[in-house]
Amino acid sequence: MNSQSAQRSSFDRPGARLHQAELDVALRRLHDTARLLVGSTTHSDPRERQRLTLSVQRGEHAKPRWEWRPVAVDRSVWRTLVRARELAADSEASDLYLGRLEELEIELLLLESLGRSKQVRPMAARLFGTG
Repeated sequence: MNSQSAQRSSFDRPGARLHQAELDVALRRLHDTARLLVGSTTHSDPRERQRLTLSVQRGEHAKPRWEWRPVAVDRSVWRTLVRARELAADSEASDLYLGRLEELEIELLLLESLGRSKQVRPMAARLFGTG
């Protein structure tokens, strides 16, 4: 195979690199916002962790007292998700990108639903199925 008979990459199309760069920026913004989920839970609260550890050491029932606080996701982030899906659908790796965007959407929905178990159930079914 020589360079003239090789298949052309999508980067050879006019604007393809800009298209990919826009998708990369969108993914980064979505990822950075979804990362707030980790910090929005109190599972990292050292006092609560110590209280639970001491309860277990004493042989007591250790019931966590986590406080879940929903975090509003800015509307512009949701618009970024819509645009990222449009860009991803036109990508050579669309299946990969669309799958990751689905995961990020669920993480954003979870972020907004912290402490509201009735809202979390449909998301769990979406992730894991109902069977």
